[in-house]
Amino acid sequence: MTSKTVLKCFLPWQDQKEEAWLHLMAKSGWRLASFSRSRAYIFEHSQPADLCYRLDASPAQGKALDDYLQSLRAQGWQYLGSRCGWQYFCMPVAGGQLPPPINNHLGKAGKYQRVMMFLVGFLPVMLLWFPLLRRRLGVAMQNILGVIFLLLLAFFIFTTFKIYRRISQLREL
Repeated sequence: MTSKTVLKCFLPWQDQKEEAWLHLMAKSGWRLASFSRSRAYIFEHSQPADLCYRLDASPAQGKALDDYLQSLRAQGWQYLGSRCGWQYFCMPVAGGQLPPPINNHLGKAGKYQRVMMFLVGFLPVMLLWFPLLRRRLGVAMQNILGVIFLLLLAFFIFTTFKIYRRISQLREL
């Protein structure tokens, strides 16, 4: 069977976008088979299929994870694997209607909170490291490092805002 590897990056709050992309890949004849450690997706060529993909965040481990997976299998979801804190599932679309999302909004909100706490914890390191490093460099490198610092700070603020919005959306459900 033919396979292909696709390197595609989704930002932490883009779980729905990733699900839609996997759905389109299946419709075009590429079914998700596995993942590589380098954030790449490994697809197997198959007949085009209308498959719904869902990502869920379950911090469960051991027996609790087994019970969680068993309950989703009983609902018809096929477990594909885990990557970066997400559990990946798929299910054939019946009657042209996508199945409802897996109702684990609190689990997803918890995952986003953990990501946000990591970012908040990283902020002091970034705020201290760049000025300390900057003093040891020449003027040209200081300017380059200053631009890099401002870009990273803007990305940090943007990411924190997007994750906060996603947590708020999940809590409203």
